[in-house]
Amino acid sequence: MPFLLIRGFYPERNPDNLLHYQRVVPQELEIKVLNAMGWGSLSDVPPGETDLTEGQAVAVMEILGDEMRADLMQSIGLFR
Repeated sequence: MPFLLIRGFYPERNPDNLLHYQRVVPQELEIKVLNAMGWGSLSDVPPGETDLTEGQAVAVMEILGDEMRADLMQSIGLFR
C-alpha cells in the first residue's frame, strides 16, 4: 500500500549527515497533507521526493501535530 513519508535533513552539509526527522503520514491525515501541498490525490504526487516550502512545512507539521524545526529542510515522497 502506498504511503507518504516526510523527512527532515539539515540543509547544509553536516558532519553527521543523518536523517533528523522521519514520519509516515497516517492514512487518516493523508488528504489534509495532500491539500497542504496543493495535490488532490496520491496520483498527483510527483516521483521522487519533493522539498517543502517553508509554508508547506509549517502546514504539514501542524497537520501532523509535530513541532516545526526551522533548522531542517523537509521533503515529502510517495513510497510503495
